[in-house]
Amino acid sequence: MLRPSEERAIRELGVDNLRRLRRHDPSAPGWSAIKLLLRPLDTVTAGLDSPPTTHRRRAMDDAVALLLLRGRAVPAAPCPPP
Repeated sequence: MLRPSEERAIRELGVDNLRRLRRHDPSAPGWSAIKLLLRPLDTVTAGLDSPPTTHRRRAMDDAVALLLLRGRAVPAAPCPPP
């Protein structure tokens, strides 16, 4: 479940920023709000056993953007009663 501040930051950053292409704004305020979400995703990306090509980096940044955008769209599951 995302915090309201994380949801807002993802929405405000938008797809272009989240994909981290050349035109993204690394100084946009939303990045600080989602840094805890990005850390494990970037760690997994860095640990992949494949050559660090520009194409692979772009593909992984796209995958991270998709996960963030989809995570914002999925409502939290209700907790079952005890």
